[in-house]
Amino acid sequence: MKIAIVCAMEDEIRLLRDKMQNAADCEQAGIHLTTGALCGAEVMLCLGGIGKANAAATAQYAICAFQPDYLLNIGLAGNCTGTLPLGGAALADRLVYHDFNMAFAAENPPYTEFYTPNPLLLETAASVLEQLGVPYVKGTVATGDQFIQDEGVKNDIVARTGASAVEMEGAAFAHICQKNGKPFLNIKIMSDNAGDGALDDFHASLSMADYCARSVSILEGIAAALMQR
Repeated sequence: MKIAIVCAMEDEIRLLRDKMQNAADCEQAGIHLTTGALCGAEVMLCLGGIGKANAAATAQYAICAFQPDYLLNIGLAGNCTGTLPLGGAALADRLVYHDFNMAFAAENPPYTEFYTPNPLLLETAASVLEQLGVPYVKGTVATGDQFIQDEGVKNDIVARTGASAVEMEGAAFAHICQKNGKPFLNIKIMSDNAGDGALDDFHASLSMADYCARSVSILEGIAAALMQR
């Protein structure tokens, strides 16, 4: 089984790399790549960078170069639920752009106004989050090239999209995966409340070390569960 994992920041994959067997690094198309084994699966870690263009380019490269069975995207997001604590997770069951008219997106493959993660991966991830005791919601993740730190802007996005979380890569990653007919999953860990004082939330919530430890546990759990199927 081959799994591609796309992350935006180096800190997000450094600890995961240390968990891999026979890890080897290279750079292609401006993307830092690590290949190796995790829980028995062949894995390619992709350091894509922040933003929609980086996420889309990284997903397409991973699909063409690695031909993965599954693609996973994990990262940080702004909390739009009003109930989930910081450090909890949004398990995306629907992804949209909040800064682009989805009707325009639907004019080209995959001809849809939203992107839908693979049901098997959703089920697997939900089970892993429950086993780890990570609070989570299933919901819409809304993506745009903007760090949201204004209550009015957040409320507008929620009103238009029904978002549980807002971030900068997920829908672009999902768009390319679905366009290529590849099963994918997006998990976002809440780092801030996406409103006034979001930067303060970001620095006061999980440390980057704690976040990385949580994301690695989640990804290891998913890889192990998929290998057992």
